Amino acid sequence: MSEVEMDISVAFYALEKKRWESKVIKAATMGDTYQHTGIILHRNGVSVEYSTGYGVCRFVDSCALRKIQTPQEVIYLGKHLVNFERLQLFADRFHSEDKRSFIWWWFIGRFFIPKMLPPSCGLITCQLLRLCGIEIKDIVRPQLLFKELTNAANNYSWKRQSWKDYASKYHGT
Repeated sequence: MSEVEMDISVAFYALEKKRWESKVIKAATMGDTYQHTGIILHRNGVSVEYSTGYGVCRFVDSCALRKIQTPQEVIYLGKHLVNFERLQLFADRFHSEDKRSFIWWWFIGRFFIPKMLPPSCGLITCQLLRLCGIEIKDIVRPQLLFKELTNAANNYSWKRQSWKDYASKYHGT
């Protein structure tokens, strides 16, 4: 298993209110600008993103994902050595992100069992970032992950940018 240097970014999304689970999460986190997140890996003109939505968890082509949803914000974390096979082995463990687990945790679990974290997009993104060599604590809510990364961006060479700026750099759009 070899490591290759890749550009790593984290995308942040606002949930669309199509399914009942999304409506509940959006209502429960009403102060949050972002309710969904994912890691983007870019190398040699190809971008893949770890998608945890729509009932499956897997790496997908970023351009194909943009046809479904576009992020509101992207934080570029720089170039890091990445073992993609190791990330894929980790990714294969998750069959889907469970919004119902997150809802249960939000309303009940975080008060009574705070160490039991649901497999949310935020938590999975943190775990993938650690596998890429980026030190970050476990964070469940995408909004808190956004705050953590933007606060850290002031201390590192990370760069926050809109999707439009990011897309013009990597996708030529």
